[in-house]
Amino acid sequence: MLTPGSQGLPAGANPRLRERSSLLAAAIAAMAAVAATATWGGLGLQSLPGMALAALAAVAALWLVVTRASWLPVLLAPALIPFPLVGLVFPFELMLGLAGALLLLHLIRTNPSRVTAWTRWEVMNALFVLWALVTIYWCFDRLHVLLGVRRLLVGVFAGWTAYRLAGQVPRRVFETSLLLGLLCIGVAALRQSASSGLSAQGLLMHRTAAGDLGWGTANYVATLLLLLSPPAVAMLVSARPAWMRALALAGLVTAATLQVQVASRAAAVLFFFGMLVQVFLMLRSRARWIGVTTIIVAIALAVISPYGQGLLSRFTNLRDLGSMVVRLWYFREGWQRVVDFFPFGMGLNQGIPYPDKMSGKDLHNYWLVVTSELGLPGLLLWIATLVTQWRAFVRLRRSPGNAQIALALQVSFWLGQLHTLVEPTFQGGQYQFLWFWIGLGFLGYARTTGAGVPASAVASSER
Repeated sequence: MLTPGSQGLPAGANPRLRERSSLLAAAIAAMAAVAATATWGGLGLQSLPGMALAALAAVAALWLVVTRASWLPVLLAPALIPFPLVGLVFPFELMLGLAGALLLLHLIRTNPSRVTAWTRWEVMNALFVLWALVTIYWCFDRLHVLLGVRRLLVGVFAGWTAYRLAGQVPRRVFETSLLLGLLCIGVAALRQSASSGLSAQGLLMHRTAAGDLGWGTANYVATLLLLLSPPAVAMLVSARPAWMRALALAGLVTAATLQVQVASRAAAVLFFFGMLVQVFLMLRSRARWIGVTTIIVAIALAVISPYGQGLLSRFTNLRDLGSMVVRLWYFREGWQRVVDFFPFGMGLNQGIPYPDKMSGKDLHNYWLVVTSELGLPGLLLWIATLVTQWRAFVRLRRSPGNAQIALALQVSFWLGQLHTLVEPTFQGGQYQFLWFWIGLGFLGYARTTGAGVPASAVASSER
């Protein structure tokens, strides 16, 4: 059980006061993160709105540092994903490192055994990463090796941190971090597209570049939103504070707008299809049909819009249909790599620099990436990691009080797995971060809050 002191509040503090304090801090941080994103996105510090928003962000951040130091990096880690490299690291990586460091100090002081008590999912992913490190011995491009190691370790550290946050940071704060990530990524990408000055037709012709945030094209941004949306849907339709549900709705509307504007066929189809399936399974009786009808109407309105017409044209235009043929060519060359380097692979992250027909290009299929780079051992370990993850989600859904968020995790899982067949996903550090941050975070909170989660779901997997 959690104590007042374990959440950074004085022992004996009134529970209602603690809850109000948590919600207030999360709300202030939400406003600050959105304000900072809008300022960075183009308003500029020299403008009056820019100065006002920057001042709001600074005051909110200072207040959180003084009163809730451990909450700030948790809230800001997903929200800072849109920001570009600072030196050699991304701002979200800095926040993740700070959150993990504060958590480590807290655990050493209060519960040292949890530092090394890992879930089965974490153990399987660690074995997968360990094998990837073994392949370094036959890699030829050391720079790309380091980039690959960094990407995988971001996922490991994000999962380790998120699973253990419950003893230090309230669940509402963690959930708000996901909503902030969804909203800030969407706002930043839309702002980038708007600043391009292109018309709807021009955005369609240059769609991936128009929404490029420097670290990823518009397609990759749409991939991140696809991962964050199911938890937001769960928070929108469940018992959450009004401001939190409003934040979830704003994030989902932004994500839907961007999916239509970016016109990534796979991401857009999966986004709306996943939302329909989730709402149908999550709601009951009249609410179910109201939800499904609302989504269908929203899809119809999106389709008849200028951007929607552009999205539809991607399924009929010969120029756009050609990208499907190109992917088949990518898959053929990827399979040839699998055969050429069987059974141990070419080495971690060696596909991009390898001097063949795919040099400098991604295979757009993570299964081919894993098998060609890490060989048969890497493929088997990755399958084992996903099976362990899925089983944890299934057990969580069967436990009382966790059905809605567990369903959201399952929808995110399958949307990610389907999308990774045709687009780069796990090849990016941002995606690795969100994949483990979301999944292990909710498992950790379900375990610690004692919401009826059976021991076999997550707790018994610790060693």
